Amino acid sequence: MRVALRSQDRGQALVEFALIVPIFVLLLVGVFDVGRVVFASNDASHAARDAARLASVSPADCDSIFYVVQHQTQGASGVSVTVSYRPAPSSSIQNPAWSNVCPAYNPATTYDNDPATGTMSSAAAQITDAFNGPGVEIRVSIKNPVSLATPVIGSLLGGTIAVNGSSTMNVTYPPR
Repeated sequence: MRVALRSQDRGQALVEFALIVPIFVLLLVGVFDVGRVVFASNDASHAARDAARLASVSPADCDSIFYVVQHQTQGASGVSVTVSYRPAPSSSIQNPAWSNVCPAYNPATTYDNDPATGTMSSAAAQITDAFNGPGVEIRVSIKNPVSLATPVIGSLLGGTIAVNGSSTMNVTYPPR
């Protein structure tokens, strides 16, 4: 009679194992996805801060700004970048609007960090006057989509989660 009980116990353990393993694997891959999203969020925040730091001293050098973003986000595809400035408030305009400085960012392009060979913003001539006073701010905003590996969570959330990073700094060196 003991032999019969042992074989029933083994069968029960196998059924329990078969019920728990898919849940455990889904939980494990979900933790992996959360880690990837946190990593991408940190990448976007660090890239925005470093690019804004560069933009604060060279606001019209779009290639160098994009170069920093490209290397900080490790060439991730689908990344979008917006570089915009806001002139200092004046007596006539208390809350000036943000205006774009750089053209659209293309992650497939290899950007140059050399101001002598890179392209400057086409808006540089128009915004030079705005940069000549104190209080001018420049902002770099990054959106980095992360595709999810967990099929269940991915189907619920649309397959990707967009993480954002943004940094604003005062322009310290006006363009010439």
